Amino acid sequence: LPPFDWEDFRRRYRADLKQVDADETSLLDDFDKLAQSFVFWSDTAANRDNLRAAKRLCTREKYVDLAEEALAEKQRRYVQVVGAFKQALEML
Repeated sequence: LPPFDWEDFRRRYRADLKQVDADETSLLDDFDKLAQSFVFWSDTAANRDNLRAAKRLCTREKYVDLAEEALAEKQRRYVQVVGAFKQALEML
């Protein structure tokens, strides 16, 4: 067997490791950028959903207030009608 050049092997091995390390670092940097973009997107979506939920709550509160006012008005009218019937019965 011819003699093997171990120094050349070590040099190529170190060079390949440096290249793989550089590739891995590049991939991790790309991943970090994508992850940061996802964080911005998710924060924006969450803020938008929170604003929509607050608006829905205001709308529902307004609806309940209007329904309560309508119910109170009905109650006043029923009280008036009952009062009118009482007066009519007292006249008899």
